[in-house]
Amino acid sequence: VSGSTRTVYEEAKSEMTALEEAGEALESAMKIVEEGDYSEQALDALADAQENFEKLGGYEQEQMVETVLKGLGFEPEDSDRLC
Repeated sequence: VSGSTRTVYEEAKSEMTALEEAGEALESAMKIVEEGDYSEQALDALADAQENFEKLGGYEQEQMVETVLKGLGFEPEDSDRLC
């Protein structure tokens, strides 16, 4: 994308908004528990966030992006290149 300040990798994953939001929700829920809130509500929220992140493919995001970039003709070393 001409004029972008993002790397090729960042640009490729930029449209994965649902997955990004799920990751942020998971981080937030984890932080609450890490700070000592072990209430049923906090643990349920963490479990729900974890399940949603996994369901959306959160742990496979990097591999998905790399596969798409490869399919578009990019080499692995292009990932950190600015657009």
